[in-house]
Amino acid sequence: MFKYIFSAILLVVVPATLCQALQQSDHYVNITLPVADTVYTDGAVHRVAGNTRPGSVVTVGGVQARVYPNGAFTGMLNIPYGFSNHEIMSVSAGRDTLSTHLFFFRPDPPAELPELPVAIAKLTISPAADLWLQPGEEVEVRFQGSPGHEATFDIPGVVVNAPMRELDPSETGGLRGIYRGSYIIRDMDRANDQTIQVRLRRTFYSYDRAEAAGRITVMRSEEPKFVITRGFRPFLSAGTGTDRLGGARLGYIDEGILLRVTGKQGNLYRVQLASNTTAWLGDQFAEAAETDGLPPAMLTGSASVNRNGRKDVITIALSRRLPFLSRQVNNPNLIELDIFGVASNTNWITHHLAAEGIESVDWKQIDHDHVRFFIRLTGKHHWGYSIRYTAASNLEIRVNRAPEIADRRNPLRGLRILVDAGHGGSNEGAMGAMGVQEKVPALDISLRLQEALIRKGAEVIMTRTDDSFVSMVQRQRVALETDPHILLSVHLNSVGYGSNPERVKGTSTYYRHVGNKPLADLLYKKMMETGLGQFGVIGGFNFTLNQFTEFPNVLLETGFISNPEDEMKLLDPAFQQRLVGKIVEGLEEYVRE
Repeated sequence: MFKYIFSAILLVVVPATLCQALQQSDHYVNITLPVADTVYTDGAVHRVAGNTRPGSVVTVGGVQARVYPNGAFTGMLNIPYGFSNHEIMSVSAGRDTLSTHLFFFRPDPPAELPELPVAIAKLTISPAADLWLQPGEEVEVRFQGSPGHEATFDIPGVVVNAPMRELDPSETGGLRGIYRGSYIIRDMDRANDQTIQVRLRRTFYSYDRAEAAGRITVMRSEEPKFVITRGFRPFLSAGTGTDRLGGARLGYIDEGILLRVTGKQGNLYRVQLASNTTAWLGDQFAEAAETDGLPPAMLTGSASVNRNGRKDVITIALSRRLPFLSRQVNNPNLIELDIFGVASNTNWITHHLAAEGIESVDWKQIDHDHVRFFIRLTGKHHWGYSIRYTAASNLEIRVNRAPEIADRRNPLRGLRILVDAGHGGSNEGAMGAMGVQEKVPALDISLRLQEALIRKGAEVIMTRTDDSFVSMVQRQRVALETDPHILLSVHLNSVGYGSNPERVKGTSTYYRHVGNKPLADLLYKKMMETGLGQFGVIGGFNFTLNQFTEFPNVLLETGFISNPEDEMKLLDPAFQQRLVGKIVEGLEEYVRE
C-alpha cells in the first residue's frame, strides 16, 4: 500500500498515442510502466517495466535488461531535460523483433530571471498559506525575482519597507535573485487577514509589486480564540509537516474538547494543551467557539479500576472534557496517559480485583497543569485500549485483557481477527512487470488468510471480499464496530518511479505504536521463512489503520510487486498459501505467549 519512495518525482501521464502491447506471431512485448507512452516528469531517471516471451533479449534505452523466467523485465532510463525518445526492443529466440518508443518531457530546472526588465516570479512568493501569529513570533517572506536589485515587503498596519536580503547562490543551489526578509510581530501591531506585499525596485521612483497568497492575522491576548473538537476521530499532530501519510500524528482525542488557539498555518490550528505544550489540529476537526475564556484550572478526582466483560476499565473523575494523549511502553508494559489543563487531586484509586489485567495505576504531576497517569499491565503483550469521555465528563480508559485460550494447541479458536485486503476497485495500488495491479494479489492473499484462520476456529471479519472500493473511513468504522482482537492489513510494496526495482525487494511489517512491535517482529520473521528477503520492521508508521490503540495491528507489506523476483512469488498461488501458513503460525505463537 505505502511504497518505499527513493526519490520525489512529479509524474503526469497523457493518453497513449502508440500501442504499448505489441504482438508478432507468438512473440509479444507489453509495457506496464509507465502506463502511457508520453510522460511528463521532474525526475532524472525513470523505471520501465514490462513482460515479453520468455527467452527473449530485451533492451531498454539501448541497455540490455534481465528477462526473468516468466518474461518479466525492468530497466532504468536516464531522462534528459526537454523532450526525449527512448526505444524498448525485444528480440525472440527466433530473431523476431518488436520495439516501441516511450516519450518523456522533463522541464528545465529553475532558472534565474534576467536582471532587466525587473520582475517578480509571483508563484514563488511565500508565505503561501494564511498565518495567525502572536507578538514575539516571526514571519518570513521569500520570493524569486530579477537579481541584483533592492527588495522590501509591507504588511499594512504592521510594517512598511521591511528590508529583504538577496541570498548568496551558495544558499540557493546556485540561483541568484532569491530574496528573503523577516519581521518579528510586536505587541502594538494590528492585522486581520492582511496582505503581504513584496516590492523589487526598478528605478528610484518605481517598483515591480506583487502579493503573497498567504495573509497575516496578529492574535491579541485580549481577544483570545477558541475551538471545540468535532468530527469522526479528531487527532492532534506534532507539527505542520506533511507527507503521503499526512504528517506525524500525536494521537486521537475525543469530541467536545474546548481548546485555546495560539496560531494557525493554512488549515491547521495551533492549540494550547497546557502551559508548556502545544499541538496542531486540522480545521476539519474544529468548530469556532464563542466563550469568554477557558474555565479555571481543574483538579482530578478519585479513580477506580473495575472490570466490564473482556475489558478492564479505569475511570478518572473530571468535571469537564480536557485534552489528553497516550502512549504505550514495553518492558514493563504500561499505558501512559497525559491529561492537560489539570492538577492532580486523586487521593485514592479503588482497584477491584476483578480487573486482573491491570497491575496498578499511579500518577505524577509533570507540570502545574499537566498530570500523567501510569497504567501498569499484567500481561506479556499489549492487547489494546480506548479512551473516551462519559456523559458525565469522566475520562474512561477501557483496556483489553489478553484473550482466554481454551486449547493451547489451537490458540486462535474463538479469536476475532480483522483482515484488511489493501486497495480495491478504483484504488488499484502499485503494478509490477506482469501488469497485475496490487489490489489483486492483496485480495488473493487475504482470502487465503481468511480461509486458513476459519479452519483454526477464528472468527474473521473482512474489509472487502471482492474487487470493490472501500474508503479508509469505512475501513476504520468496520474495525471500531467489530472490535477485533487483532487487525492485519495486507499489501504489496513498490519502489518509486526513479528507483531501480531490481535492487529493492523483500518482506516488511509496519506498526505505529510500540506495543505492536512484538507482533510486527514475529510476523516479519515468519514471512521471511518463506524465502522472501528482509526489508525491515518499520515503526512509527502513520498509516491510518496503524493508528488504532484499540487492538493490536500490523501492516504487512508481503513483498515488492515492483521487483520481478518477489512478483513471481507473490502471484504464485502455492507461494501465497505458504505465506499465509507462516502468518497464521506467527499469530498462533503470539497468542500462545
